[in-house]
Formats: sequence, structure tokens, C-alpha cells
Amino acid sequence: MTPEKVIGALGLPGDAVQPRRVPKKMLSENIASSSDRRLVTEGVEEITWVATLKPSNCGIAGFTDGERTYEELAVLSLSMRPQGKADRLMELVHRAIPYPVLLVCEQAPRLCLSLAHKRWSQAKAGNWVMDGDLTIAEMGDGTPPAVVEGFLEALPLARQAAESLWTVYEGWMETVVAYRAAMITGVFSRATTPRDAQARHEALDACARLEAEMKALRTAARGETQLRRLVDLNVKLKQLEAEYAALRKRL
Repeated sequence: MTPEKVIGALGLPGDAVQPRRVPKKMLSENIASSSDRRLVTEGVEEITWVATLKPSNCGIAGFTDGERTYEELAVLSLSMRPQGKADRLMELVHRAIPYPVLLVCEQAPRLCLSLAHKRWSQAKAGNWVMDGDLTIAEMGDGTPPAVVEGFLEALPLARQAAESLWTVYEGWMETVVAYRAAMITGVFSRATTPRDAQARHEALDACARLEAEMKALRTAARGETQLRRLVDLNVKLKQLEAEYAALRKRL
């Protein structure tokens, strides 16, 4: 999998695609912390602003309500050095760009597509802030080909709800959530209603929490020397595994 293949799967209109390199200095100017600016300097190989979707070049209306304005969507690619802290750098890019961003990040053999909603800051007029955590699809050598195929087929702009640029971005986020679910179930399928999408998102978050708890229990069990304590850990682990299996059916 390559960034070019993922970006190509978006099916963006030609007028929207005008690739240009973003100097790291320009990105750093929008990052407050000196330690974060150092992460950019040391970890980023190259940043490219690939495309900008606007009503004038894609025929899809912008969106404005009391909390946010989605008049432009930015598509960027980020090439990382091996020592780069990918998760933090993806977040910094999303925070630094004053538009909703679809970011394709490559740190071989890892390739990620990330999105994050934004809204107006309540603390400082005219500023944007992220509205929630990053939603990330991570692809690597072990990703089942059928899952990747389903994901790429669901990405094109033409397959997103075209009421506004907000619904387009929501569609891409739902596609990423479907990908994360498919990495657990082995089957890629998009939610059919917003309610189903929200339920799946919540089930995924719960699965992630249980996975972390089960990992901690297994680690503790391997180091436990007292039989009674080991039995208690295994009982708790079985309970969590049952909860996980039930959640998996909701994905």
C-alpha cells in the first residue's frame, strides 16, 4: 500500500488537486511547544498539501452552523522518518492546519489515514480546535487484502453523502471506523445509518479498552507466583473475554 494508491482511491476532481510541498518551518510556526517543533524537525521527511476541496471545484456545498464551518477540506500527505513519533506528529498536523484534514501518513511499513473534526474555539475567537480524538485507519503488511480492497472501494468522493462538505467528511470518518471494525471481524462493511455508525464507534472504543485490560491481566498472570491470585486473574480474564466477544458481534 502506498500514499498514492490511497489518495488515488479518493477520486478527487482534477481542479482540486494541486500538490505543493509544505515547508516544515511553516508547519512549526503553528505549533506552540518547542518540544513538538523539535519532533517536526527530527521526525518529518516531507509534507505535501495534495488537494483542497471547495464548493467551486467539487460541486458540493459548504456547511456552517453555530459551532463550525466546513467550506474547505484539505488532503495532505506526510512522509515520516523511521525515528518519527507518528501518532503525535499526525495530531500536530491536524491541529496546525486551519481546515478539516484528511491526512495520509507513511512510515514504512506503516501507512495511516487519519481524520479529526474541528470546531470554533470557545476560548479564542477565530481559532479552530480539534473536536474529539483522531480517527485512524492503520495499514501494514498484515492487513487482510479483502479488508484493504473494501476500504479503498468505499473511499471515493462520489460514494460519500454529497449534501455538504460536512457529510463528505463524516462519510470518510465512517469509512475509517468501518475499516477498524473490519480489522477485528475480518469483514468490511459500512454502517447503513448514523445510529449504526455511532453504535459501532462506541463498540470499537469499548473493544480497545477491553483489549488493554486483557493485555494487562495476561502480563500480570505471567508474573504471578501465588496460585489463588493466579486463579483470580484468570477468572477476570475470562469475564473480559466474554464481554469482548459480545461487543465483537456489534461491530
